[in-house]
Amino acid sequence: MSYLFLFFAIITEVTATLLLKASNGWEKWWLGMGSIFFYSLASLFLAFVLKNMNVGMTYAIWSGVGIALICAASVFIWQ
Repeated sequence: MSYLFLFFAIITEVTATLLLKASNGWEKWWLGMGSIFFYSLASLFLAFVLKNMNVGMTYAIWSGVGIALICAASVFIWQ
């Protein structure tokens, strides 16, 4: 179950990061607010994960998969 919550944490964090870029320096404030919402949701999922997994393993998976997904999505969205 921890890996499922970690998956949701990664997806919501990647979504938040992409929304933050799309907000264009908060010119589109609704995208910035969406980013705050998804970052909050990612933190909640991470809290559930950390009840059963150690921090080192969790952070290694989160950062590695998150960076890979953000790079891939950025190539497709913003070339």
